[in-house]
Amino acid sequence: MAHRVTQAAAAKLLLDPGARRLLGALVGRERTLSDLAGELQVPLNSLLYRVRVLVQAELVLIAREERRRGRAVKWYRAVADSYFVPFQQAPAETAQGLSRQDWEQRRDGFLHSMTEAATAYLEAWGLREWGLRFDLDRQGRLVMQHTVDGETAPDLLDRRSPAFLDIWVDDLALTFDEAKALQKELTVVYRKYRRQGGGQRYLMRLALAPRVEK
Repeated sequence: MAHRVTQAAAAKLLLDPGARRLLGALVGRERTLSDLAGELQVPLNSLLYRVRVLVQAELVLIAREERRRGRAVKWYRAVADSYFVPFQQAPAETAQGLSRQDWEQRRDGFLHSMTEAATAYLEAWGLREWGLRFDLDRQGRLVMQHTVDGETAPDLLDRRSPAFLDIWVDDLALTFDEAKALQKELTVVYRKYRRQGGGQRYLMRLALAPRVEK
């Protein structure tokens, strides 16, 4: 069973990629600071501080101590193999607040990767600029779309283009049954390709939600 985390400080640590990487190295096994420093390539002094923070947050514990050459060597281990943060019990946090932190971290990585892919696209096609173009749609709204050299939409399906895609729509009109069908089809496609074992790693996001105005 997953370890319940109800303290805000501990929940925030679980949302931090660096803390999760360190915590992951301690799941299911006992490690000394020297072991961790070598495995994670982190300076020992910095690592000591970070491990102490995890211990204070009750995510890591001191499993045992050994005497070596007159000094005590501590072995650390994660308190559990998995963790669960119940939104309703996290003090000073809300489901939306915690999810926002996680989303912002993922978004930053996605935007960086998309920018690099767009640059590779331009180089492959011998183009100069990638940007946003704003035009009136049929409803008289000024909408934006990605364009290359300010004129044409990018041909992302051409084999010279890196495999990337970013689609946002806010006016998709579906019945409930149609939306459920789309949800199912997207899930089937994701599961199909999730099982593949190619050498290139990709970031991907699939999102669908009923639009609710603020």
